[in-house]
Amino acid sequence: MLSRWSLRKRLVMLFALFALVPAILGGVFTVYLNYQSIKQSTIESNQVISQQVAGQIHLLVNDAQNLLEALAASPTARSMDNASCKDMLIAVLQKNLQFEVLTAIDATGMQIARTVGEMHFEGIGHTLRKQ
Repeated sequence: MLSRWSLRKRLVMLFALFALVPAILGGVFTVYLNYQSIKQSTIESNQVISQQVAGQIHLLVNDAQNLLEALAASPTARSMDNASCKDMLIAVLQKNLQFEVLTAIDATGMQIARTVGEMHFEGIGHTLRKQ
């Protein structure tokens, strides 16, 4: 079929082929390089964001730990009085929304006060209810 075409048509086809092949290969190469660049940029951006989030979480945990240590050292907590401990825990819970439940526990592991629900001691595989 190609042999029936004139020399002019053959040359036009060859020039078109020589123009299109490098353009297509260049386009594919450019798309690949852009993909790799965007991928690397996204990875770096995600790393920065995750480091920022990790820092915020670290601050939140440290603040909560410092608050709980201060509560444990307070005279109210040291008194181990059920009513006053519960009042203190409820007041702290209302001002600190990062906590869901606060519990005061004595040296033997028994709950003295709890902000919500029933007081109980959870051991391995069982729950003992306080009467």
